Amino acid sequence: MSTDTFKVNFNTDWQYYYPDKIQTFEEINRLEKCSWLPILLPHVTEDFHAKQCWYRKQFNWDTLSKNDNEQVYLEFDSTNINISIWINNINIEFNKKIELTNHLIENTNTLILCCQDQSLSLHVNLLIAKSTKKIDCKVQLDDDHGRFDISFDGSRLSLSSMTSIQSDDFIDNRNKLNDDNTTVPRLTIVILTVGTRGDVQPFIA
Repeated sequence: MSTDTFKVNFNTDWQYYYPDKIQTFEEINRLEKCSWLPILLPHVTEDFHAKQCWYRKQFNWDTLSKNDNEQVYLEFDSTNINISIWINNINIEFNKKIELTNHLIENTNTLILCCQDQSLSLHVNLLIAKSTKKIDCKVQLDDDHGRFDISFDGSRLSLSSMTSIQSDDFIDNRNKLNDDNTTVPRLTIVILTVGTRGDVQPFIA
């Protein structure tokens, strides 16, 4: 088994709110939608004067085909900032890499961050790590016929795809491929060799 990690840029579609006084998460969570202003991360401002700066991001997530071998992380490019984090009303400890796997819910998820005495001047990424199967193959050259003989170790391969931020087209395609009985098709390779005099000799394996 090997692990493939996919990185999603999470700097877009954030909102921020500067309170006039220090407020609790419960108070912030009850704010009207119009109280939040759109922002892109990193949020760098020279006129920052508030004790708190709150940030919110809402995103859709598909968990219908959740795989036990899949982990989801929130990644910051630094920890040199005082941040409190809530995901779907659950407070989680701030770190450079935070696992969200067990906190994600179907459809809309809400991520809220509170920065103390500074703005959120960091880049944020979403990391999706998934264990996948390896295919061992052996390639041999047939000297007599100039052909390559390629053999695979194992006759079947699961084509399960990763759970990701919701996209209808992607989900439809994934459901079609999510079949553990999918067989690996026969592989055909065509190699064209150009000689010194311009002649082309095809070898088909």
